Amino acid sequence: MGDPGKKTPVLAERVLGTVKWFNVKNGYGFINRNDTHEDIFVHHTAITRNNPQKIMRSVGEGETVEFDVLVGEKGREAANVIGPDGEPVQGSPYAADRRRFQPRFYAWRAPRRRVSGARDDGDGYVTIDSQRLQRPPQSPPPPGRRFRPWRYNSIAFPRRETSCMSAVDN
Repeated sequence: MGDPGKKTPVLAERVLGTVKWFNVKNGYGFINRNDTHEDIFVHHTAITRNNPQKIMRSVGEGETVEFDVLVGEKGREAANVIGPDGEPVQGSPYAADRRRFQPRFYAWRAPRRRVSGARDDGDGYVTIDSQRLQRPPQSPPPPGRRFRPWRYNSIAFPRRETSCMSAVDN
């Protein structure tokens, strides 16, 4: 890898090109410049305006993009890859989308907050600021799955015999 503090010379800025191919799994591909028809290497870290619906930064095959051309270690590379006119890139159809649905709601009960000045007498009444109020009746907890405590799985991972165990058997 190159020196991170070293500036690479910019050969051209805001060049239009068409994505030749892009591998989402490996995170790189090539863009064909529209003016010189030269292939330019593009890495997923060079994509600055990603599609907000995609998790991975990617560009789709045949997509028109704007980019800067830099001199890299092994040739010319693309940097600051964006869509035409500063729009976000469309992204590859093979890149994973962000979750569209809301996160799952877990019906855990919030911890009870004590009211300042409240005192529980234990007889079904609560005293708040010298007023004696009746506590509402509590409903039983909703039926649900009860979790067992963690135990060693003796079927999947049987215990090995030790030397003292085999001596007892003999």
